[in-house]
Amino acid sequence: MHLEDAPAPPGAGLPPDLMIHNVVATSNFGCRVDMEKVAWACYGEYNPRTFRAVKLRLADSPKSTALVFASGKVVCTGSPSECAALVSVNLYLRLVRKVHPEARLCSVTIQNIVASCTLGRPVHLDSLARQLTLRSAFDPELFPGLRLKLKFPKTKVLVFCGGKCVIAGCRDRQAVAQALAAIRIIVTPHLWSETDARPEPTHTALAAGRIAKRKGKM
Repeated sequence: MHLEDAPAPPGAGLPPDLMIHNVVATSNFGCRVDMEKVAWACYGEYNPRTFRAVKLRLADSPKSTALVFASGKVVCTGSPSECAALVSVNLYLRLVRKVHPEARLCSVTIQNIVASCTLGRPVHLDSLARQLTLRSAFDPELFPGLRLKLKFPKTKVLVFCGGKCVIAGCRDRQAVAQALAAIRIIVTPHLWSETDARPEPTHTALAAGRIAKRKGKM
């Protein structure tokens, strides 16, 4: 994928209630990288005792973070769209060329798109978890969301009581839209109606209740 083939900005080609928040892209600069020199020349972060990669950041738009490895491989995260990810990779290439003029852009691949949406109404997470026993995990005392795995498209989804969903693992916008359609089919029968009682306690409320019980025992 080249810069001129970059998709539209965030939200383009997607349902209005679906928004992309993070795009992870990988690339290769086609040369060995002297990480210490790159860290000095590009004001990066490098500590080989903790992680064997240089961390570079773009302060201006598009804001993103990149991990540059000695092999020339690059992982770029934090971009708000595929287009921004491609622009970011090209900007990181310019930085690396300060030390390695022979560096070139060999490839760019979108590895993960993280998006969120709202379903419009709260969700009965308990009943949803009972229906999806083999494909989901829900323990409100540990985490307030229900973790769900979709087989097609192969993605992971977090569904929260308030009706918000977070979709991760897609590699293109078509897969994101397909995941949202699948989520709506699965979750719609478990949405709260206006006649239902108040939604189940959130993670914060449950935690507060446990703390109150502990104080009562003391």
